[in-house]
Amino acid sequence: MDDLLLYPKLAYLSLSLSFYATYVYTPNYLEEHWGIPTHSYGYITAICVLSLFGSLLWGRMAERFDAHRAILVGCTTAYAVLFGALWFGIGAKESLIWRVIIVCVLYGGAGVFGSAMTPLLDRVVLLSLPDPDTFGRQRLWGSLGHALVVTLNGWGIERFGYGFMFIALAASTASFIAIMLCYPVKSAEQPRPSVESIQLEKSVAVGGNSSMWGPVSRLLTSSPFVMFIIGTLMAGYVRCVVGTFVPVYFKKVRMMKDLHYGLAMQARLIPEILFFFYGKTVVAHTSNETVMLIGHLTGVLRSAIYGLAPTTSSYSWITVPGEVLKGINHASITMAGTKIANTLATPGCETTALAAFHGIYGSLAMIVAGIAGGVVLDYFGDNSRAFQVLFQWTAIAGLLPVLFFIIRRHH
Repeated sequence: MDDLLLYPKLAYLSLSLSFYATYVYTPNYLEEHWGIPTHSYGYITAICVLSLFGSLLWGRMAERFDAHRAILVGCTTAYAVLFGALWFGIGAKESLIWRVIIVCVLYGGAGVFGSAMTPLLDRVVLLSLPDPDTFGRQRLWGSLGHALVVTLNGWGIERFGYGFMFIALAASTASFIAIMLCYPVKSAEQPRPSVESIQLEKSVAVGGNSSMWGPVSRLLTSSPFVMFIIGTLMAGYVRCVVGTFVPVYFKKVRMMKDLHYGLAMQARLIPEILFFFYGKTVVAHTSNETVMLIGHLTGVLRSAIYGLAPTTSSYSWITVPGEVLKGINHASITMAGTKIANTLATPGCETTALAAFHGIYGSLAMIVAGIAGGVVLDYFGDNSRAFQVLFQWTAIAGLLPVLFFIIRRHH
């Protein structure tokens, strides 16, 4: 089984099935079953700030106690339990403010535990690979899981209601836990620092703090990592605005059913898999920074397409090029960002660096995107014009990371 690297592939497949079982359809579910309007959901996502700190905590604990598998299994279980509690609808008949509070507690709690899932699995997989450059070929199985569960849940929700996605969440989580209990996890003993990490250590060493958080503090305040994180935040902002509000946009403005939207999203699958598979070759002819910039620019273009296209039904075909761009965006940033974070990390802080990357790209960016989206939709009203303005402004703001890329290349 090790010869075929089946464990990494199955782990990414099952983890994506678990994480994305509810991810796409949550805004629509909360509006229909909890009566929470779209702009309020935008504000609720601000609770993701807890996920940022959660990812750093889980990452550092996994390194400190060499407990990647235990923390990964425990956090994934807690994530599924807290997110699944939304299905029981306890408090769904209360006033809006209480409904929002209850959802924030469950959604925020799930986010804290869910923040461990991707960075810890990335580190486990990188340690188990004979050739780290083949990381993308393992990661692409997560894309297959995403495509499968979104399509399956779109069909299931149309036929059986939203309870179907919570059943999918439970089944996929159980599968992931079973796989991780069998995964031959390797310890990161005697890490070999790269040239970049040696330079980083020299530039930020200020007194030899040997506490649990001392190395993390030095990593997070170093110039190379700060520049990387700023670019990551801006790229994540574009991704999170579109990713959060496009499902609602498709349903409310373009009147698409959940199944049809799920099928439209599969346009991303082929370019995403191809980019993951051939990413090693692309990086060999450019660099990880260039690949990450390419991914970000495709996200900006995707936002511009949704912001500029007329909202008439005759333009529903824009979902295809929009989701093709999404595939390139996700694969390139995930692959390149993971490698950059792992390279910049000082020895012993690799998992924390990956957690910071995913925490900024997913959690902190979600906060900014949720608040920005909530303000725009609240001001303009929950209509087609509001969504267009939101996507247009996002595309314009998304051009700023290009400047940070140029600055970073100069340094």
